[in-house]
Amino acid sequence: MPQFRAIEYGRAWEHQKRAVESMVQHSHHGGLVLAATGTGKTEAAGLYFKRLVGYGVFIVDEVYLAEQSRKAIARVLGEPVGLVGQGVYDPRRITVALIQTLDRALLKTKERVRVHPKFLTWFKALEIALVDEIHTDINTRTAAVVDAINPKAVFGLTASLQLEELEVRLRAIELAGPPIFRYSIVQGQKDKILQQGKVFQIPFENSLVDANYNCSVVRNRERNNLVQRLAEAAVMQGRIVVVMAERRMHLRILHHRFQNIRHEVLSGAVNRKGERAAIVAAMNEKRLPLLIASRVFFKGVDVPELDAIIDATGLPGANSALQRFGRGVRKAESKRDLVYMDISDFTTPAPKPGWESKVELATHSRVAAWVKNGIPVIRLKPGEIPPCL
Repeated sequence: MPQFRAIEYGRAWEHQKRAVESMVQHSHHGGLVLAATGTGKTEAAGLYFKRLVGYGVFIVDEVYLAEQSRKAIARVLGEPVGLVGQGVYDPRRITVALIQTLDRALLKTKERVRVHPKFLTWFKALEIALVDEIHTDINTRTAAVVDAINPKAVFGLTASLQLEELEVRLRAIELAGPPIFRYSIVQGQKDKILQQGKVFQIPFENSLVDANYNCSVVRNRERNNLVQRLAEAAVMQGRIVVVMAERRMHLRILHHRFQNIRHEVLSGAVNRKGERAAIVAAMNEKRLPLLIASRVFFKGVDVPELDAIIDATGLPGANSALQRFGRGVRKAESKRDLVYMDISDFTTPAPKPGWESKVELATHSRVAAWVKNGIPVIRLKPGEIPPCL
């Protein structure tokens, strides 16, 4: 069992204190910390590391998240935090590391896996491994890295994880352990840590539902007309808006539709140093009213001023639906609420159960996730604009 010191929690929220104490109690094996987006998981990790006497690593899978997490944890610790990744090898007592770099440190042959000598001493010193956004990293790569580090405890941090799915549950528990702490979006709203918000289902009769995704969603002119109309209405009301799409082609198509509105496009191709941070800063300062973004926006981007989201992805997945809603419920002083607009594809007449198209099933998947988690869902009439716009 690692050693821990007593600390002053200062202005930490009560749920963060409970999360840290639970992690300390379970530090002989680890576990899953399930806390809603915007409720301070990274800061809680910093408080846990502050209590830890020995060495720990915070594992992320994106360059932007590495730097953001390193700064957040350093503020809590009051000591320098190391970085391993982006061509940097600077491990400290507490280090933020990219999983891609850690994976490359493993020298793999058919017979065995060895650790590169450069990493070996540091790996042996690590007592605790925290895997951020573990719902995206339950895979053989992460498992191999954790096995090579062989820490005393592994903790997985995430806003959502579909533990009712047997395969997900078994893989998550095998990697980190069972759930040891939960804090939902609805509880965060009750505690006034998160902003109130609603999902508005915007029904769209999709005549191309039987076509492939490219035709039914990406290049669907009428569907994109609806997205454009909703975004323009939200911007006219002074809201800070994100339109979420999946494919880069879809981002380009939507980009050309908003030439009269100041906007930016954010995708996985945006990796230049400082570019994503500049976009986020402009939105928080209300200089940028509209962002068109891919899944890169779903993880770790902090825009408290964001108060309107248009989900044009047409994708299934409870994790993704909750992550996307969670992006918009961070608190901001001038913010009234979150208006989340979901483009909900359907056909007429309604198909028999089991005969729904992929985009219809995706709609059901998203809505079921929000309802299950206590998020209000209001279904509008086809073509109707939410009354708050």
